[in-house]
Amino acid sequence: MRRILPAATGALLAMSALAAPALGEPPVHERTILKDVEATVPPPPECTGPATALDLTFHLQSHLVFTSTTFHITETNNGTWVARDASGAITASGHFAGHGSAQGPGEPTLLLTDVTNATGTTVDGQHTNFHFLAHLTITPDGDVRVDFERASCVP
Repeated sequence: MRRILPAATGALLAMSALAAPALGEPPVHERTILKDVEATVPPPPECTGPATALDLTFHLQSHLVFTSTTFHITETNNGTWVARDASGAITASGHFAGHGSAQGPGEPTLLLTDVTNATGTTVDGQHTNFHFLAHLTITPDGDVRVDFERASCVP
C-alpha cells in the first residue's frame, strides 16, 4: 500500500528519456488504467498486531506528461485490503485510497508527494485507521529541502 508511487516513479523517470519529445514538440501523454490488481505485502511497521500479511485488491490509474524539459506524473489507487495472521486467518479488512504525484525538470530537481488512507474493522469489531504522508523536494542545485514520511495506525 505505501511507497508504491516512489517505486513506480523511479521506473517511470528512467523511461522518461525515451518518452520525452524533441524540443518544441507537443507533450507526450501516457495513461495507464489497471483494474483488479492483486498484491500481498507486509503490514506497515506502524501497525502492530497479529497481522503478518496484507492482501490488496485495487484499481490504479496513472497519467504521465513529458515535455523536452519537464515531466508530471499523477497516480491514484483505491481498493480493499485483508489482514491475515501467520496461519492465514483473517484478522481485519477494509478499504484504502491513495494519491501521489511527481514533477520537475528531472535530475536533480524533483518534487514527490504521496498520501494514503486506509480504514477497516478487525474481526472483533474494532475500527482501524492508517494514514501515510510523504513528501520530497530537491532543488535545482541538488539540495534536499524537504524529505519526510509520516505514518500512523490506530489501533
